[in-house]
Amino acid sequence: RGCVTLSGTLDWGDQRRAAELAVGRLRGVVGIVNRIAVRAEANADEIGAKIRGALERRARADAERLKIDVRDGVVTLSGAVHSLSEKRAVHGVAWATRGVRDVVDRLTVE
Repeated sequence: RGCVTLSGTLDWGDQRRAAELAVGRLRGVVGIVNRIAVRAEANADEIGAKIRGALERRARADAERLKIDVRDGVVTLSGAVHSLSEKRAVHGVAWATRGVRDVVDRLTVE
């Protein structure tokens, strides 16, 4: 009836999102239940450090101005960025970090 359930285990949160987006584009799909699990091989401190390091390398965001909170693979981003493109970049870096299951975006654009 157009409802699709996704299940399994992946290494990356962005793979989970990509699977949901791909299925959502199929004709006849009206709802998706995404039960894909993301392996949490890194602890919260490691995930936060990897995200902050990636942001500093990209030099698109002032990493010191951002708060990165990680609990059970869920990353909450808060703070201010200078532009919408910077906000997207920060969000993308978080999703591309191994062990991230979900990203809560509380960033504001100044």
